[in-house]
Amino acid sequence: MDRDTAKEFRKDFKTAMVSLEEKYGARITLGSISFSSNSLKSKIELVEHPKDGKTIEQVEFTKIAPRYGLTGKDYGRLFVSNGETYILTGLNPRAPKYPIIGTMLRNASKRYKFTRRVLDNLGDFQWEV
Repeated sequence: MDRDTAKEFRKDFKTAMVSLEEKYGARITLGSISFSSNSLKSKIELVEHPKDGKTIEQVEFTKIAPRYGLTGKDYGRLFVSNGETYILTGLNPRAPKYPIIGTMLRNASKRYKFTRRVLDNLGDFQWEV
């Protein structure tokens, strides 16, 4: 096996996955491929397509929201922490100390974890995410 074999395999994999993506309503991707003289190794990821125009994160948020006294409509609400405005974009029930996930309003590429106390500062404005 070599780099050219890995590249060719990736092309074939993408073609072969088309019918499975349609069947499962998802995108299937192949991660980085490592290879040795007789093998190829990679991670495969299946990500469901959004449902009802919602992202997967929104669907998960709606499922978990009642545990925190929220509803699915709270996804995208603004809150303030330490003088900075954030958008409520997720909940992580496996993180009991910092279960709230917010995205910084002025820099949407940064996500932060918060305690439940930030829910006291939810604004009435809903951000379109």
